Amino acid sequence: MKKILLSILKFSSAFILTIIALEVFFRFSEVFLPSMVYDDPRLGLLRKPNAPYLSLNEGFGMGTVNEYGYLGPGYPKEKDGNKLRIALIGASIVQGLEVFDWQHFRKLLEEKLSEVSGRKVEVLNFGRGGIDFRGAYTTQKYIASEFHPDINLIFIGGNTFIAKDDKPGPEYQLQNDSLVTDYSFAESSQFKLRTRYKFLRLTAIGNLLKRGYEFYQLSTPGKLILGSLYKEPSVIHNNSVNVTEDPYIEIDSVIIKIYENINKNGKNLNIFVKSEEYSENYERIIRNSNIPVFDLAGEFERCRKNGENIDYWKGSNTQGHWNLHGHEVTAEFLFKNLRNLGF
Repeated sequence: MKKILLSILKFSSAFILTIIALEVFFRFSEVFLPSMVYDDPRLGLLRKPNAPYLSLNEGFGMGTVNEYGYLGPGYPKEKDGNKLRIALIGASIVQGLEVFDWQHFRKLLEEKLSEVSGRKVEVLNFGRGGIDFRGAYTTQKYIASEFHPDINLIFIGGNTFIAKDDKPGPEYQLQNDSLVTDYSFAESSQFKLRTRYKFLRLTAIGNLLKRGYEFYQLSTPGKLILGSLYKEPSVIHNNSVNVTEDPYIEIDSVIIKIYENINKNGKNLNIFVKSEEYSENYERIIRNSNIPVFDLAGEFERCRKNGENIDYWKGSNTQGHWNLHGHEVTAEFLFKNLRNLGF
């Protein structure tokens, strides 16, 4: 019996020491890191200030969340009146974890505008992966607005309007034609489950196991075994949107009206950046508003017709978020359109 207990003790000690050694190795080598996000009971999924991150899914990107919780340099909430400050708001295409910050269109746009404007230009990346149009509004209203941007560039597309954020966060309801924020998500079973097991994301190993499980759930067996050697079927882009109904259109219409009223009052300029096609219902609503729209989707279509690739990653053989050329095209396109508006 003593031999069995001693064997169990030795095995347990060796197992614990191995786990600790792996955790130390992962953290110091940055091969894998603890999660860069946490669940906030008011705003949902947010980034941890000063958290390091590493992305190997499509391209290769790494860096550190700034002390204020958004990506890029840590520009403080207070703003010098002589500066031009631009907020980038959108989902994972804006977040751009697949590239380094110096390759991101945020940095490229900031440099281009600084060269010609005669003012100090600050471009702040508030992109949050997975958010929809309601999530973008939450980002603008409760996060980006605290940094007093002169311009909000809000990236929109078909998925922005028809997809629901799969992470718990605040929702909106209409009451007498007014928008009311609903924070009941904090009482949902999904949010409670995420917060109950948040300790898993506080360690590199726990986060690795969590990501591995998610990858297993979403991936094909071939890709799971072969990784980047797995050859996926070619993706053919189709910009047409076949949507028979828009489940959030009433709420989204009110949000668009709020952006429109802000523009009319001259407080700051909200600009939609159309990154992909969306339904005719939204096309009509946005066309009838006074909100400027930059047709980035049209620019990308012209690039594809010229044989340019803006979202294929040769190293990982995947098609997804914007690659380096996609970020360059986006920066140049935004620069030209902002210059046309007088910035």
